[in-house]
Amino acid sequence: PVHGEFRHLTAHAQLAWDLDVAKEGIFIMEDGDVLELSEDGSNMAERVSAGPIFVDGLATRDTDSPVLSQRRSLSKDGVVVLVVTTDKENGNLLGEPTAVASGFLDDSESGTLFEELSAAVAKDLNAGDVRHEEIEDLKAKVRETARSFIAGSARRSPMIIPVVLEV
Repeated sequence: PVHGEFRHLTAHAQLAWDLDVAKEGIFIMEDGDVLELSEDGSNMAERVSAGPIFVDGLATRDTDSPVLSQRRSLSKDGVVVLVVTTDKENGNLLGEPTAVASGFLDDSESGTLFEELSAAVAKDLNAGDVRHEEIEDLKAKVRETARSFIAGSARRSPMIIPVVLEV
C-alpha cells in the first residue's frame, strides 16, 4: 500500500516482510520519491520536487511564493497608496501627497489619519534635499516614512505603494 502517514507505511512494510515479500521489493517512500519498475526489478530513482502548491487561475505556484505572501499581507492589513507629485524640471514636491487605502481602516476608524499621513510624508520629503532626482529613492523614502507613521498611529502594517508623478 502507498497511502497513510509514516507510521502506516512502516506498518505496511512490516506486514509485507511478515508475508515473506523480498526485502528488495519493500519501499517506504515519501512525497517526491520516484520508484522505477522494470523487468529486472524496482529501484529508487532521483527525487522530484513535490509539496503543497496553490493554483492561481491558470498558473500554479509554490506556497512560499512572494505572490501568496503579498496576498496574505493585503488580506490582513490592506493597502495604502501614496501619490506624490513632483516638478519634472527641478524635482521639488508639488503640494501634499495624496493617500488612499483599501482594506486598511474604515472611515470611522481612520478619522484624520490620512491627512496627518500626507502632512508627515510632505514634511519628511521637504526636510531633506529639495531636489528628488531618483524616483526609486523618493519612493523608498515615502514608503519608509509612511510605514513608520502608520505603525505608530494605527499599529498596522499595510502594503504601501508609493506613486510618483512628474509634471
